[in-house]
Amino acid sequence: KLQNKFSTDFDSVEVYPQLNFTASWTKSSEKHFWNSKDFDFEGRYKKENAENTSVTPANVQIYLLPFSHNDPGWLRTFEGYFYSKSKHILNHSVSALPKYENMTFAWSEIAFLSKWWDEASPAQKEVFKELVTQGRIEILTGGWVMADEGTSTLYGLVHQLTEGHTWLKSNLNFMPNAAWSIDPFGHSSTMPYLLKAAGVDIMVIQVCMKFDFRRINGKKEEHLRYMNFVSSQNLPALASALISQYRRTASLTQHNIVFTALGGDFRFEEALEWEQQYSNYRKLFDYINSRPELEQYHSTAQFGTLASILIDVIFAFSPSYWSGFYGTRPFWKQLIREVEDELRKTEIIFTFSYNLLKQRNHPEEVIGHNYDNLVQARRSVALFQHHDGVTGTSPRTTMLDYSKKLTQAWNFLKQIQKVGIEAIWKHELKMEIPPLAEETSRKNHTHTGQKNPIKLYENTSVVKKVLLYNSLGWKIPRLVRLVVETLNVTVKGPGGEEVLSQINLKYDPGSHEPTNQSYELVFVAKLPPLSVVTYEISQQVESEASSAKLAEINCTHCNNLGNSVEGPNITLENSRFFSPFQQCYWNVGEITRQVT
Repeated sequence: KLQNKFSTDFDSVEVYPQLNFTASWTKSSEKHFWNSKDFDFEGRYKKENAENTSVTPANVQIYLLPFSHNDPGWLRTFEGYFYSKSKHILNHSVSALPKYENMTFAWSEIAFLSKWWDEASPAQKEVFKELVTQGRIEILTGGWVMADEGTSTLYGLVHQLTEGHTWLKSNLNFMPNAAWSIDPFGHSSTMPYLLKAAGVDIMVIQVCMKFDFRRINGKKEEHLRYMNFVSSQNLPALASALISQYRRTASLTQHNIVFTALGGDFRFEEALEWEQQYSNYRKLFDYINSRPELEQYHSTAQFGTLASILIDVIFAFSPSYWSGFYGTRPFWKQLIREVEDELRKTEIIFTFSYNLLKQRNHPEEVIGHNYDNLVQARRSVALFQHHDGVTGTSPRTTMLDYSKKLTQAWNFLKQIQKVGIEAIWKHELKMEIPPLAEETSRKNHTHTGQKNPIKLYENTSVVKKVLLYNSLGWKIPRLVRLVVETLNVTVKGPGGEEVLSQINLKYDPGSHEPTNQSYELVFVAKLPPLSVVTYEISQQVESEASSAKLAEINCTHCNNLGNSVEGPNITLENSRFFSPFQQCYWNVGEITRQVT
């Protein structure tokens, strides 16, 4: 137990206000990146124009891509957003785009597209397929979600990308060659590497938008203060302002192509917005394209897609920092990693057992509803890679919905593992196996997994068999931790040999005091690659010495273990470092580099 006499060297509450996390141009008086004193892009642009050495190309090609970013869970749950927003957006896309010639639209979240596809009519599916074939609906990235790039594991990133691409190939015979990552809280070097391996050639991170013609009754939005619909009176002025902005953007690059996006979170959910954006931009584009010879234009403008541009386009994100999501919601971050682990194990067992039974003409023993449950578990794991999922940046109601999905996935995976192992035992080893019990159980979706105590009997001829599964392709030693109800335990390996083991105290989660109701049994198992190995545990006769060694502990503040005992120092050491732990409270004294 920690005592009040200990104090920290730093107090984050005091230190945090002294840290400068914000770039100067984002502060109150300099919120305009373009005009900030740090960069002064406007001064550079004007100077080079005046000297007739402008880096702005003579003819700027402008491509506008309408899009809708759909979070599969944030202020609402995945299903909540689908039925209130995403379903309507996709419905409008297949009705509006055939009507509005040359208009394009971008979509990236396959989780929503898959759910819409399951409910869409055959006619809607055909129109959607045709629009994808024409390139007017552009599927970008093709991941199940727009994944977070900081807190997701490598496996999670690959998995959600695989799940999305598999769906696209199966249903649309389409594979994306352009990526779209406009909402995650920062970017990693890993994601471009994975995307390149997945056949993606170009990528956009972050977008900016200046001209927005959305005006929906009852919707209060910031851009409405500045927005005017295009009319014959204001058309020249608006066209000139639009080109002025795009040419300034072009001055930042060494090519003459300007890509800009039109949209935002859950945009285009109203049919009216499709008409407003198309009709106003169509007037501007027609006016600009009919006057390319005029010095103030020297540009062409159109709706476009990333695939039609075929250049690398990157919009820089603010250099300000937001890193709190790395440590928030630790329960969910632990849960997703546990479920990812079980998913990979289950996929291997399912694949092996299914193909084995297929050779024996009994595939139905594994398939049944188990395949559907496996698909659902895969999609739940992929869904949580979303940048408002694994980061923990959604409100508690949405996070609880995620944990329900992940806990259900965990239960599905454990059941499929049991079915697969039982099938292998029966058809490959020609042995009947007793019903398998779970080592770990979850009370509900808000609790971590707890190990189930293994009941041993005084009759030493009665043994409990423990199946240990190694899903890796190489031999590993695994530290096995089980919960038993007795101190007197013997562990035997697959060849009947006695295995060195140890009994540790367990602590009551409520009082944090040691309990004598159950104990932790620990031993090292040697597992061959891709194997299921059987170990046996049994209760030792009390009159005989237990083969399991009892751990010796020194407890300074354990109320139910008698007198406190001052123990020796402990040092953790390897070839590079050693670190002594101080007596009594076991806090780290120092970490010292070894001299080599």
